[in-house]
Amino acid sequence: MKFTRVVLLCNLCWQDTSGDVETPAVRTLIFKTSDETDDFFRVDVCQNHAENGVSLDEILAAAEPIDPGTPPTHRAVGRPRKAAALDMTQPSTICPVCSHPYASKGGVSLHMKAKHPDDWAEIVIEREREAERQNVLALNLEGK
Repeated sequence: MKFTRVVLLCNLCWQDTSGDVETPAVRTLIFKTSDETDDFFRVDVCQNHAENGVSLDEILAAAEPIDPGTPPTHRAVGRPRKAAALDMTQPSTICPVCSHPYASKGGVSLHMKAKHPDDWAEIVIEREREAERQNVLALNLEGK
């Protein structure tokens, strides 16, 4: 069985990093800038931007125009979203905490950052320690 999950990306993270960071969005803002026009805009925002607040200038800069003729249930507005296909018949990467399957290591990383931040911090610390240990070993080998 094959599932398709549409991932909305944070417009603010996307704009701040010129498209290098694709953070999943948890909130969508739809607004008009004036009563005189029928121009609607949409901004998808990640948890970080939703909790820490965003200036009005940042929201306006990252907003995408919406065609008012598009039905609200139709997702084909603004920048095309990235779709992630999860094929349950293929081996997947599994979250070490809750055993939820993901199609890639990146999916597990995003999930752990959002749902298991303490466990994710431990993994990052361990990776940094291992990288430092490898660097020390390499330097010791060069010195001999």
